[in-house]
Amino acid sequence: MKTTRLFGLLLIGLLLSPVINAADRVGDFSLLDQDGYFHQMSWYDDHAAIALLVQANGSAAAEQAAPAFAALQARYDEQGIQFFMINPLGTQSREAVKAELERLGVSMPVLMDDSQLISESLGVEQTGEVLVFDPKSFTVEFRGPVGDELEQALTAKVAGGSIMTARVPMQGEAVTYAVKTAHAQSTPSYESDIAPIIADNCAKCHREGGIAPFALNSHAMVQGWSPMIREVVMTKRMPPGQIDPTVGHFINDMVLDSADQQKLLHWIAAGSPRDGQADPLAQLTWPESKWAFGEPDYVIKLPPQSVPATGVLDYRQIVVPIETDK
Repeated sequence: MKTTRLFGLLLIGLLLSPVINAADRVGDFSLLDQDGYFHQMSWYDDHAAIALLVQANGSAAAEQAAPAFAALQARYDEQGIQFFMINPLGTQSREAVKAELERLGVSMPVLMDDSQLISESLGVEQTGEVLVFDPKSFTVEFRGPVGDELEQALTAKVAGGSIMTARVPMQGEAVTYAVKTAHAQSTPSYESDIAPIIADNCAKCHREGGIAPFALNSHAMVQGWSPMIREVVMTKRMPPGQIDPTVGHFINDMVLDSADQQKLLHWIAAGSPRDGQADPLAQLTWPESKWAFGEPDYVIKLPPQSVPATGVLDYRQIVVPIETDK
């Protein structure tokens, strides 16, 4: 009986251990910096690690850490460590951030987390903290202040070794997530919150006969594709054709606003539950045309192309005649 009980405990431990070890896995993500440049973490998978300093204007902890963090950048940049700051406040105050860095005499991209979703996923809790992020496994492998332990962590990553101390306590100004707190009390509703977001931003293309590869025409379909939906929202791959929302105003700009991103990802994090009696997505009707915004004025047709199953192929230059008087 004792042997059976011990075996059972060991089995439970083995089953739980991957979950525990993967607790800090965030996934790939993308953000714009204070100058509007786009950064996707998987693009840096040729680096040993990414170091992120939590920045906020008016933060004493961030101000104190910034010069030492910049000094580490000067030392480790050529050794394969990519350095960023990340602003988790969701204030969209790019000019203020530029002015703050100029005042501190620091030159570095600051990732502007306007929706606060990336910072929340990273587990950011306080300013002045540094996170060491692996761009291959998309995991947070270290968090703590600028100091000896951080330097040891960066040295370990450069050498291809393991970080011995994963977390070092520190004191910084607390980062608050108002929307996270609200959604923790009440999960967004599929019927009244999520289905309208999918209908307006996704289902116009992801429908039967549409241009996208699968139809988001029911709760079951959205729930099944939830992990991918989270990934493409985190990396800004979907909705397609996104532009910088702070530059001008465009019709059909395809940018999912911060409030809708928060609802969608918090709903997915809650397990994509269904509520209510009706399924709004199943009740949608679409025109027979595959075009989401009506028939185009002119269609440029490419000759048939052969694409391998891997989806990987050399860049092609295809000359296509355009014959129109318009």
